[in-house]
Amino acid sequence: MCFFRREERREEGIKLSQPDSVPSEELNMQDYRREEESIKLSQPDSTPSEGLNMQDYRILALDGGGIRGNIQLEFLRLLENRLGMALYDSFDLIIGTSIGGIISLGAAGRHMQTSELYAYFNSPQFNKCMMNKVPLYWRILHPTQLSGPKYFGHSKKAALHRIFKGYTIGNSSIKSNHHRAKFAVTTYNLLNRKLDLFTNVKHPLEHDKISLEVLADATSAAPIFYPPVLVNLSRVKQYYLDGGVAMNNPAMLGVSIAVEQGIPLERIKCLSIGTGVPTRGRKRGLSVGKRAQSWGPLGWIKNGLVNHLFSGNSSSVDVITDHVLPSDSYIRVNTLLYGASDDMDDISLDNIQNLRRLGYELFQQHGEDVLSTLNF
Repeated sequence: MCFFRREERREEGIKLSQPDSVPSEELNMQDYRREEESIKLSQPDSTPSEGLNMQDYRILALDGGGIRGNIQLEFLRLLENRLGMALYDSFDLIIGTSIGGIISLGAAGRHMQTSELYAYFNSPQFNKCMMNKVPLYWRILHPTQLSGPKYFGHSKKAALHRIFKGYTIGNSSIKSNHHRAKFAVTTYNLLNRKLDLFTNVKHPLEHDKISLEVLADATSAAPIFYPPVLVNLSRVKQYYLDGGVAMNNPAMLGVSIAVEQGIPLERIKCLSIGTGVPTRGRKRGLSVGKRAQSWGPLGWIKNGLVNHLFSGNSSSVDVITDHVLPSDSYIRVNTLLYGASDDMDDISLDNIQNLRRLGYELFQQHGEDVLSTLNF
């Protein structure tokens, strides 16, 4: 069953009480470790319940979308609280692209509960490090950077290091034996021009030492925004870009991982969560197409080229997955970005609150359908 958020406009002025798990603006980068140790924010019991149907193979697939991943975090926070146990004990595989990949690594690699992920990702300091813009004077002083990435890559690396320090594919595989979920993240191999998958389900021995912080950096290295990320594969080194270049919606890839393990399609249950459908230009209708007649490279970039590419391949994967899985085994939830920015890097407080509101509304509308489809 493919379930999309209808395109009706929401009533303006909606107010949503904010979850307690969002840290205040005063949270500093050095507070991360203390926040992680002391956080007590409606954390669910992570022990699987006796009624859990272990015959189902459950997949959680998370799109990329930058700051719009707050829609996913709010939805997952409510789902986790409803289930009464953590995501890593509710799903067999959590697969993601870009911000979805970072959430996947946090939940199934580091075994963090959604409230902890919320605390990290909604810290103003974290977002400022992730979105540390390259200033004009730097580009003037470094002529090779005049047309370089929008943000510093080293700042993003530092932010991700705070979360994933000391975790590798190898040691996360050992630790995950105590929990149900495995992780998988998508990347795009710049040299070989193909999608590469990194996972702790089944992986080459040479991947054991790859750190989760490097994977998080690679899967979120969106073109235009960040530089490519170098990954050391022991025998060879490769540069990687955001997995969204190849597969922004990784649902079908998650299904293929399950099938490769010998799981029959009838046992697979899949929840796919998007990061919102841009609404820019919808009011102008056909006039957008007329204006696009004159767009060149800069015109397309200015008018959301990356959004078009990511949205296009996400919807394609959705159609394919919906046809492959039985009709009652797949659900896709997404929403139009009414009231929120479709920019992937708008970290303003108002925009984050609006994104969280959309995630809340999405769960209120589709939460019961999700529980039913996944057979919880």
